[in-house]
Amino acid sequence: MGEEGLTDVVAVYSPSPPTTGVVDWETPLNALLQRIPERRTLLVGDFNLHSREWMPGRRYYHVGATKLRRLAEQWDMELLTEADAGTYINPRGEDTTIDLAWATQGGWARYKGSPELRGSDHLPQLASIGGRPYEYSTGGTKLNWKLMDREKVAAAAGTLPVAAGLDTKEGLDTYVDKLTDAIWEIGKKSTPECKGGTPRNEWWSPEIGALVKEAARLSDRYRRLKTPESKG
Repeated sequence: MGEEGLTDVVAVYSPSPPTTGVVDWETPLNALLQRIPERRTLLVGDFNLHSREWMPGRRYYHVGATKLRRLAEQWDMELLTEADAGTYINPRGEDTTIDLAWATQGGWARYKGSPELRGSDHLPQLASIGGRPYEYSTGGTKLNWKLMDREKVAAAAGTLPVAAGLDTKEGLDTYVDKLTDAIWEIGKKSTPECKGGTPRNEWWSPEIGALVKEAARLSDRYRRLKTPESKG
């Protein structure tokens, strides 16, 4: 433990407190407060908390956000996510910043904002570790996860590689590559590909597709800059 260059990544989903004035509620933050990281750590997740620190323009705040702030201080962390980044798109009201990324102090991690990916009302967050950003791709084979055969997945789960060699950086990288490849193979065998071909709507065209992508790009830009000029 504590090897130079290794990083722990902690992913969290924390339910919202029942009311804005509640300090103690059922949340994984309670368990994390009982731990002290042994090496540099990236803490990411949906925390469902409003705070002046990351949402300065909000009308109300959760007192329970002090629990997350206490955890950050205990783990010696800095907030990577920009204030008012708008990580949750609320179709019924104001966008909020409840998906956050924290990192151990030291400047080894960088916040890269939200890549132009769609599919959820929670925008994906991109961070780089050690100056090397994760390379994501929107192309390649796309699988129709709604039609996934869960029985095939369960049957194939036994073929996943056994964890081994995780005590070194090289061993960990090798195992992650093997595990990722195995999961992808299971996905391809249990899930049909998305069908291409003629769109269902006769009015759809490549030009409209390009306009939709451009609208998404400008929407992300406006959300990041939050100035009247960025609408143009």
